[in-house]
Amino acid sequence: MIRTLLRVRVCAAALAAPLLLMGLMLGLTGCPQSSGSSLVCNPGEVPNGGVCVACPCGSYCDDGRRATACAAGSFNANTGSSSATDCIPCPAGRFSGSTGSCACTDCAPGTFGATTGATACLDCPPGRFSAAPASLTCVECAPGTFQANAGSSTCLDCDPGRFADQPGSLACDSCPPGRFQAFNGSSACDDCPVGTFTPLLGSTACTLCSAGAFQSSLGSSACLDCGTLTYQPSSGSSACLDCTCDDMDPMTTDLCSPVDGSCFVVSPATAFGPGTPALSAPGLGLFGLGLLGSGLVALRRTPR
Repeated sequence: MIRTLLRVRVCAAALAAPLLLMGLMLGLTGCPQSSGSSLVCNPGEVPNGGVCVACPCGSYCDDGRRATACAAGSFNANTGSSSATDCIPCPAGRFSGSTGSCACTDCAPGTFGATTGATACLDCPPGRFSAAPASLTCVECAPGTFQANAGSSTCLDCDPGRFADQPGSLACDSCPPGRFQAFNGSSACDDCPVGTFTPLLGSTACTLCSAGAFQSSLGSSACLDCGTLTYQPSSGSSACLDCTCDDMDPMTTDLCSPVDGSCFVVSPATAFGPGTPALSAPGLGLFGLGLLGSGLVALRRTPR
């Protein structure tokens, strides 16, 4: 036994390391070679404190002297690697921003990685988002939503009065006059119903036509006044009603209040001569002022 041990070639480092010497006697490892004062280990190993240890993860050891770090964008999860091919490119959706990585990192929500071997992930552009980690691509914002910022993990609903009718919107548009939207997250605006209107951009509701006015069309930005010999006592109406005024005197003209249908006999103001004061009729309001401005004077209010 002693003669056998004497025949074993033992390096200086092995003599200084009882554990390594025991390994040599048991045939578990080869003897590291020494070049001058430098310890040379087997491929896949690296000197550490006078002994050979397995090459750490994130690197490879091909010459038995030193560990070489895997390049950024790649990783090596194993120890004891001896070849540069043991460093693997990060898969799509993951990245490695530094050398010597033992693992790759998932792209965060709001970013994506479409290629392998990435050293960084890319922000989702405006109008798109990624909600999950390790995303390979970004998703367009759905109609009714928008996203103005890059690197977003979600899209935002359009506010009431606004809409987005296309996917991938960067902003929402205001509802035009005559249209409205009462809810969040809408892809279109609604027409104002008949009898209503809105003259504003971004309306969340329509306004009823007032008494004396009407609107028979959808999506209107204004109401129409009741015409001659018509009236409408209710708000929100789509049509006016006919007045029943008898015009028997050729020197006068019968008109009616557009609000309650009351009849008024009017005649040209010139019949009274210059400076004759005009007589007003209760309930005529702006309608009466219009008559005066056109040269007609309300003489009396005669309900029919």
